[in-house]
Formats: sequence, structure tokens, C-alpha cells
Amino acid sequence: MRIQETHEVRNAKSVRTKGSKHREWRWELLAVAVSLLCMAGIVAVIARMNERPLSHWTFFLSLPATIAIFSTSAKSMAAVFVAAAVGQAKWLHFRSSRPLRDLDLLDDASRGPMGSLRLLYGGPWGLVSLGALVTLLAVGFDVSVQQVVRFDTRDVAANDGSAILGLSHEYIAGAQAIGSLIPLRYIPGYSLDG
Repeated sequence: MRIQETHEVRNAKSVRTKGSKHREWRWELLAVAVSLLCMAGIVAVIARMNERPLSHWTFFLSLPATIAIFSTSAKSMAAVFVAAAVGQAKWLHFRSSRPLRDLDLLDDASRGPMGSLRLLYGGPWGLVSLGALVTLLAVGFDVSVQQVVRFDTRDVAANDGSAILGLSHEYIAGAQAIGSLIPLRYIPGYSLDG
């Protein structure tokens, strides 16, 4: 009787509706789609603002904050998918007889960068290694993306007819140069004798 029940359970599990495999992974696939959209958003923002003054940015958040939101969202959504994929790879790995040590390595790899590093160093290689590598690369993703935004100061000519010039009304004899200031005696054409 038990053998027949087991066989019926297997048959019930193997009967699936069309597209049910995609329904099992729908949240992970949605996470990948959102991650890709966030990366496309980063590219679009950077392309739009390339070589333009910051005054052209009219969004209510600052440019670096917008890039940070996109990059954090992209990384978080990718992490959802990678963790699920590494977890699934664990079960696929154990379809045949494997060392129990692999279970520990694969389980740790689904939890974060340290486990991924351990897996790459001494674990079973395969598609799961790609997920571990993505997890490690994600550590520096935010910083790298935010370094793309750079603010350069530039001189701009203004024709408003005014100018500001520094002027000193006192001279202190015997003053010493500080830090990287150039002593007056080294400036060509300048004489302390008057």
C-alpha cells in the first residue's frame, strides 16, 4: 500500500499545468527585471547628464541620491535572484551522492559574500560559482556606480561688468612662508628693497 501511495504522490507532483515552472520563479524573475530596469535607469540618467551643468538637473532628488537609489535597488533585486538560484543549485547538486561538506558550502554561499568566497575557494564548481562571483562583485557595486558622477568646477566668463580683486593694506616685515606658499624673493621681478 505504501509503495502505491508514493507512486501516486510522484505522479501528482509530475503533473503540472503549462507554465507552472515559470510561476515558481515569478518573484525571482520579477526581481531580475526590476534590477535590469534600475541599471537601465542609471545609464539613462548618466547619459542625460553627461557634460551638462548640474543646474540642468530638475528632479526633486539630487543627482547622486538618484544614482544611489537606482544602484541600491538594482543590487538588492539581483541579490534576491542570486540567493534563490544558489539555493536551488544546492538541491540540484545533491541529486546524486555528494560530500556533506558541499551542503555547508552551498548553504553559506546563498547567504552572503563570506560564504560565496568560501565556495569559490574550496567548493564545488559549476553554475553556482557564477552566483557566488556575482555576490562578491555586488559588494563594490554601489561605490563604483556612485564614482561615475563627478562634479568639476569650471571658470565661467561673466559680462556683468564687476570684478573682485584681493588687496592688502599692510606689509609685515620678516613674515615667514607657510606650507606650500612661495616666498616673495622667489617671484620673478619682485624686490623686497622696493
